[in-house]
Amino acid sequence: MLEVARCTCPEDAEKPYTCMKHEVDVCAECLACQDPNGYCKHRTACPIHFLERHPEEWSAPPEVPSNEDL
Repeated sequence: MLEVARCTCPEDAEKPYTCMKHEVDVCAECLACQDPNGYCKHRTACPIHFLERHPEEWSAPPEVPSNEDL
């Protein structure tokens, strides 16, 4: 059986992401696909897969216009 990588952070660490295939909670530090070479029926809707492929879209908070700009 395939050994799946697990989040190595402490149990009390915030783990906002979940691998739907393996049902594993993952923190932002350990954010990576648990089985990138295997088939996953959840991949097209997987936020972990999306964030790995498009990190630039999530690296900076969105710019909010100030009152002076309006």
